[in-house]
This record gives sequence, structure tokens and C-alpha cells, in this order.
Amino acid sequence: MKIGFLIITYGDTYLQNCINSIHKFYPDMPIYIVDNKQVHQKYINNNNNISYSKNDINNYELGAIWFALKEWKDVNKFIILHNSMELINKLPECVFIDEYVPFWTARAIDYSPTVPLVENMLSTINLKLNNNNNWESVCGCCCSINTNILTIMKEMNCDKLFATNKIEAVATEILFGYLIHNVLNIKYKNKLHEFPLYEYISSPGKVERVYTMIKKVGSGQGYNLNKTVLIPMNISNKIFEIYNPLLSNNTNLINILQQVENNKVLETFLLTSLFYNLHVNNNRLSNILHSIRHRMFTKKYFYNDYLIEYNDIITKKKLIFSD
Repeated sequence: MKIGFLIITYGDTYLQNCINSIHKFYPDMPIYIVDNKQVHQKYINNNNNISYSKNDINNYELGAIWFALKEWKDVNKFIILHNSMELINKLPECVFIDEYVPFWTARAIDYSPTVPLVENMLSTINLKLNNNNNWESVCGCCCSINTNILTIMKEMNCDKLFATNKIEAVATEILFGYLIHNVLNIKYKNKLHEFPLYEYISSPGKVERVYTMIKKVGSGQGYNLNKTVLIPMNISNKIFEIYNPLLSNNTNLINILQQVENNKVLETFLLTSLFYNLHVNNNRLSNILHSIRHRMFTKKYFYNDYLIEYNDIITKKKLIFSD
């Protein structure tokens, strides 16, 4: 079986460190690099067991995986990393033996607003999203995976599914998990890290998890909502009737969430404002509305989970804001 590390890179920042970390523990293992052409990158000679190929366009992580499958047909297993990742320990044997080992996973429900994109992508290859069935995403599409699994996906035309922007890139992590877990029904026996990747990435005021096997350098990919939508007057007036600046964010969230739950106009507006910043002249209220919008997508796609979370929020068993 031919096994190799697949590095998905968006430029040469951190890339050499990633390569060095692999060579430290696995000096003889092949490395395959897909340059996603996000920025100009130095050419890497095909030596020291390193194979390099430039993708013509940036199709982000999932597109790079399809590109690698086509480019290096003799590889039986890819161990998929980003250029901003480094090995800090030797990997467990399951990474090389199991047919599929995710490195980090996250609940799809935690990314509910991206599920419409997943649903749309699936529809283009005549697959239907099964609602109310939570699954695990593959953070960054990083995993070890046998290429025969990827080949089966390709035969289902899944190689036509990839991202063209950062919002879609986040959705393809959710999509990749759906294809593996829900379409092919592959159940992993081992996972490299216990928590989602975002829990390991540092941010101001946050206590992050400690990396044990693979470390990500820098911040997460994330995405920015560059467009803003104005909230219609009839809706904003209703919200401002409920919002009380003297109350905590969590209490305001509860009050507005209860109103949205019983108001189809409010709920519909939030669902149709996907990928837009909700413009109100109040940052606290804006954060609350974005949080509620997330819950409306959870309600649409994961209704049973929504009912549980809704009850936990209303009873203050679950606090969304740190107030």
C-alpha cells in the first residue's frame, strides 16, 4: 500500500515548517503538495520524496483533494494536512491502518447556517439531504483516508463538488463529513483529536485546548460576511420593543428568541438573510440576532436538536453569551 502525506497549500507561508515536521518523524514517506494558487508560490522541485503540482484555480480543500486523486493515481492513502499545520508527535498506527481517521470533527449543527449550501451542492448530483439527522463534519477536510473511498465518491460525481469562496469552503467541510458518514455510511473507529479544531485555535479571552499530535499555526480559516442587509422597519420596530439594554445578552436573547419562535415573519426574514450582516445600530443586538438566526437554521435542518437547545436556552441551562 502506497501512503503519502497530502499538503494543501495556499502559498508558501509555514509550508517548509510543515514539510520539516513530517520529515522529522517520517523521513522516507512521500509528500504530495497541491498548490491552490491563492497567492504566488515558489516552485518546489520534485525531490526528497516531494511531489508538487499547481492547481489552476483555488477550489479550496475539497477541490484540492479531487485534484490530488486525479494527479497521483498510484497512491492508496492520503494523510491530509494544510500548509499551516505541523506534526508535533508521531501519529498513532490507526492513521496508517484504518480506512478513514478524521483528525478533528465538529457537529454539523454547530454550522447550521452553512447547511443550505450543503443541500444545494448535493442536489446538483441528485443526492437529497436527510433533515433532522445530525452528523460530524471533517474540520479542514483533514484526515487519513483510503483513496478507494475517494474513488467511490468520484464515481458518484462528488468530484464536481468544491468551493469557490471561503463560505463555501466551510460548507464543504460539512459536506465531506456528510458524504463519508451519511452517504457511504463509513464509521470511524478512531479519531486523532477529541475536540473540534476551533477549540484548539487561540483567540482573545479564550482558553484553547492543547494540541497533542498535529498543531495548526495561525488562526482558523473562518469567513467574513461582507454584505449587509437592512432589517425592514416593521421587523426592527418589533425587535426594539422587546430588546432592553439594561438586561443581559442572554436574557435579551431569550426574550427575542421566544418572539421569533411565535412569529413566522421574523423567522422567515432571518432564514432569507443568510450570509448577510444584520444591520442594526447596536452591536449587542446585532450579535443576538445573528445567534438567533443560527438557531433558526438549526430548527429547519435539525428540529429535534433545536427543541433540546431551545429548552436549554430558555431555562438558562445553556448560556450563549459570557455576559
